[in-house]
Amino acid sequence: MTAARLDHTHPEGSISGRSVELTTLADAVADRHRLVMVEGEAGVGKTRLLRELLRHPGTTAHTVLEAHCLPVQATHPYGAIVEMFAGAVDELRAVGSALPPITGALAPLLPELRDLLPEHEPALSPSVARHQVLRAVTAVLELLDQPLVVLDNLQWADEETLDLVRFLALSPRDTVTVVLLCRGDEINANELVEAYRGRGHTITRISLAPLTVPGVAEFLRESGVCAAPEFAAELHHRSAGLPLVVEELVRELADHSPTAAGLDEIGVPTRVRDAVVERLTRLGRPATAVCRAVAVFGHPAGEADIAALSGLSDRGMAAALEVALRARMLHETARGHYDLRHPLAARAVYEAIPGPRRREMHLRAIKRLIGSARPGLMQLAHHYRHADELDRWVECVLAAAQEAADSGVPVAGMRILENALDDAELPISAKEAIALRLSREMLQGIATPDTIDRLRTVVRDWPLPRDVGAEIRMNLGLVLVNQVGQVTAGQREIERALTDLPSRRMVRARGMATLALPQVGFVPVATNLRWLAQAEQACAGTTDTEAIAAMRANRLTVRMQIADPGAWRVIDLLPPAPAAPGLRRQLGRTHLNMADAAVWNGHFGPARHHLDAAAELVDDRSAPYLSSLGAGTELRLLAATGPWDGLAEKADRLVAAVGQMGYLAADALLVLGWLQTSRSRTSDALRTLQAAADAAPGHVPIVVTAHAGRAAILSARGQTTAARAAAEAGVDLVRQKDNWVWAAELAPVATEVFLQSGRAREAGTLLTEFRRGIQGRDAPLAAAADLVCAALLAQHRGGHAEAMALFAEAAERYGALPHRRAAARATELAGLCAADAGDLGTAVRDLRTAEAEFSALTATTDALRCRKALRRHDPGRPTRGRRGYGNALSPREKAIAKFAASGLTNREIAEKLTLSRRTVECHVANVMRKLDVSSRTSLGAVLD
Repeated sequence: MTAARLDHTHPEGSISGRSVELTTLADAVADRHRLVMVEGEAGVGKTRLLRELLRHPGTTAHTVLEAHCLPVQATHPYGAIVEMFAGAVDELRAVGSALPPITGALAPLLPELRDLLPEHEPALSPSVARHQVLRAVTAVLELLDQPLVVLDNLQWADEETLDLVRFLALSPRDTVTVVLLCRGDEINANELVEAYRGRGHTITRISLAPLTVPGVAEFLRESGVCAAPEFAAELHHRSAGLPLVVEELVRELADHSPTAAGLDEIGVPTRVRDAVVERLTRLGRPATAVCRAVAVFGHPAGEADIAALSGLSDRGMAAALEVALRARMLHETARGHYDLRHPLAARAVYEAIPGPRRREMHLRAIKRLIGSARPGLMQLAHHYRHADELDRWVECVLAAAQEAADSGVPVAGMRILENALDDAELPISAKEAIALRLSREMLQGIATPDTIDRLRTVVRDWPLPRDVGAEIRMNLGLVLVNQVGQVTAGQREIERALTDLPSRRMVRARGMATLALPQVGFVPVATNLRWLAQAEQACAGTTDTEAIAAMRANRLTVRMQIADPGAWRVIDLLPPAPAAPGLRRQLGRTHLNMADAAVWNGHFGPARHHLDAAAELVDDRSAPYLSSLGAGTELRLLAATGPWDGLAEKADRLVAAVGQMGYLAADALLVLGWLQTSRSRTSDALRTLQAAADAAPGHVPIVVTAHAGRAAILSARGQTTAARAAAEAGVDLVRQKDNWVWAAELAPVATEVFLQSGRAREAGTLLTEFRRGIQGRDAPLAAAADLVCAALLAQHRGGHAEAMALFAEAAERYGALPHRRAAARATELAGLCAADAGDLGTAVRDLRTAEAEFSALTATTDALRCRKALRRHDPGRPTRGRRGYGNALSPREKAIAKFAASGLTNREIAEKLTLSRRTVECHVANVMRKLDVSSRTSLGAVLD
């Protein structure tokens, strides 16, 4: 039977991260251990564990007498005893006739049971009365069925209740079990344990630690919170793993997103704040002053820091620090440094400090930091801000942003400036300087949509000096063009800024140089070249070495993007790595632009050289934007040259890394689309290629190449009209731009699509335009594509021998680059022409060569197409063999499909089945094609 009235304040359910402790506690009660002590700091979940114990099937046979000690200074003597028996009135009445005379001593405490309790003479003295009450309680317990005495929050117990706990150790009955829940740091728990151990009783002691990150993740799952995996770690950091804090934050998340930003919006939940303030008030003034000092300091503080802010003497501070540590309000983070238990506790303590006192303590912190060897600028800025010293705050903010830039961490500087710009107390006189600095810093970091929206508001709504507003607008336009992909909007901002910057030559030159880049925007190349000439004129005579390096980078970029053969002579004169960070960044940008253009043009060897050179000059911290561009270029290079092992995973990582700045993911999406096409995932490929074009709508070579990929897929599906529309869209864009070297992927596809749809004249016109457009250009990829286009036209006219020779020459050109998939495709087409010409020996040789290369690349769709052609044209190829399964899954495919559906990677499946990874990749691609699913996660439902 259970006499306790359970508190249902919190939702019922399994106890996250405490299953081991619950089992230990339930087993101890079932085995009738005399004393079970559950210890842990405030909020660690002792009371929750008790609730779960009282719901446990193993406690149903016990008579539970439960009491909660209260945190009040003046408690009624025997308060816990009164609560304990008041909840067990029915049980006491059931044994009423057997109550011995000594139990009458309880009558003054329990008037509601006066009619039940025997008559009792008043004690001769208070000490005798106290002893009689303790004997009476023991006598009652001996009459109850398996009594289980539970005392929660024993650290707040009155002395009479503690006497009862000690007295129960004397009870001769083995069926009495005492469960104590307490903060072991606030009572002498060891003394109580020894009292029971000295009487030979069995003791179980459970110490509850905060939840681990997996424990917090389990709590989130059981609470139905769907969040990213890293959210559990963030929640653990903010709560220190204390279940009370975790639970309150999760409760508040009902109206907020389960993200770090959502937690910021919540602030300190009321129940957590009340718990922290309650503990603070019980520490005493010196320990409270120590906790307040740490909260104001804002990060782990040393003893000297705490003394300076608290105003305590060294001796008084040391004693107060010990009290705060023992109460677990503070914890030691490193030798001699202390911090509040968790960030929410720090905030609750800080907000409880009266405003004038807070400002005074911040001024003390400033004095303390300035007196240190090297004060942190952001620390000083924090204290100046909260001491209302706003001018000094702004000085520190600008200095900290500069320090971040000088240290090669522009993103950190951007966050500092953005936080200042969002502060409602930012002086009007400082807004201009902060906004201008932010617009400059975002050119090196990766500007988020929030950053861009802030600066758009600045140039639209703020009354700024003309030249300042124009420079911010210029920098905003540069970011829109280079990072966001909003080319038209960005170019419009740049052109508007140019009209307001008549005297700022170098700023004007930077904008003109961006308008000069052929790769972005839809104006003809001739217009880009005119902008380049104006930019160089604006730079004439400058002695600014970084500006000179920036102009050289843009000049070379323009020449490489139009495949100017003379560009190489200038590239060969590029200087070695300079020491100055700005010059290193400009040289790194030069090498990255060279690599990017070299890949589009087909100079794969030089592209690798420039990527390696850029890697020595640019890193993720100092120039994350440039690093992301370099990663995208490398993906396109690997897609052409191989190997493809892990290429999809690398592309996925880049897409995830650039986050909201989708423009920087365009290269990766393009590569993923190619890989999906080659692995029979054509529906996915159509979507991914469209996503690449949508991510970078103003990046001409990406959009043109995405059109080419979509046209090829649609043509292979027999959707001729849609394929022709995609091809024509790409051709129209190249014509508008008048830079035909970017049609290297498109021209062969468009030619084939036009021929299939009965538009041979358009195909011929396209070849003429393409050939004229690349004439005199150093673009080997386009030159090889020219041969493929000519071969397709010859094949269409019936000139199979001519087409075979042209395809073979194209394959040789592609192979020399090397562009492995293009070379294999040209070899395949040469083999098909040989078969049409009756040269079956050459046909079989070429088809076998192409099939082997496609298989080596794991281009399963292409390899399968070659195998089908070989079955038609190879007279020596066996026509019988293993059973064919058509669109049904073979036994091997079924086994691999089940493993893939369970979440295993290709590598793990290969290890289980003793197969090569490439073989598994081929099988997985075939499975997905046969089952018509677009992702591995869909396999489970189809297989079931």
